[in-house]
Amino acid sequence: MDEVLTLTDECTGQEHRLTVAGTRGNSTDVRVCMSREALNGMLGRDAGSFNGYPSDAALDLPEGSVASTMTEQDARTATLTVATSLLVSPALVIGALKRGIARVFIGYDANFVLTVPAAMVAEEITIAFGAYSLVAGPHPLHVRRIPLGEALRLQE
Repeated sequence: MDEVLTLTDECTGQEHRLTVAGTRGNSTDVRVCMSREALNGMLGRDAGSFNGYPSDAALDLPEGSVASTMTEQDARTATLTVATSLLVSPALVIGALKRGIARVFIGYDANFVLTVPAAMVAEEITIAFGAYSLVAGPHPLHVRRIPLGEALRLQE
């Protein structure tokens, strides 16, 4: 006998009863795989409806939720923000640790000193900048390789 799975739309309270044709994965997975036509039927859409990147259908997104263009100024601002946080955060963390140590050990007759060698801070900042460069560096190259016709089609 086929098992029936009931999915409930939390917004509308509408229930969708689906017959399980097979399973895959394990008991911790929460997935439902079905054809696009079956999904569109369940959602009350046309059988061939598809609203994704390769589709010509218009996306229904709230106004202002997506920037239409990422400018060079936006990229510079993001990089400046990351660079500032990478340079400032070590000083803030070390300062917070010093205050924390002083507060915890205030009643002890000892002098607890927290020193972080400048070379270690410089090494950590260099590693962080290197990681950022590996992630963010190739992105402008990828963006520049988008053909103009494709970029204009996406802009519409």
